[in-house]
Amino acid sequence: MHGPGIKPKAPRIHDSVPHAVVAISRHTDSCVYYTDINDDAVSKIIRRALGEGEQGILDYNLKMGVKNRDAPVVGALLGGDGS
Repeated sequence: MHGPGIKPKAPRIHDSVPHAVVAISRHTDSCVYYTDINDDAVSKIIRRALGEGEQGILDYNLKMGVKNRDAPVVGALLGGDGS
């Protein structure tokens, strides 16, 4: 139910970080995200990314690639083949 003074309830899928990552990662060029719920997982990820510089995002991706032993990701970020 929507109306003055009534806060819409977020469906549980909107709080799922894995679903949010998949949704965002499908947009490789640009993305416009419209929502009336500003504290869902997608909104939080977007706000956090906007607060980081490009180097901060690259450093985080490299750290996660190393942590997960993801050679293709590490290689792409370092400009090599990851081996």
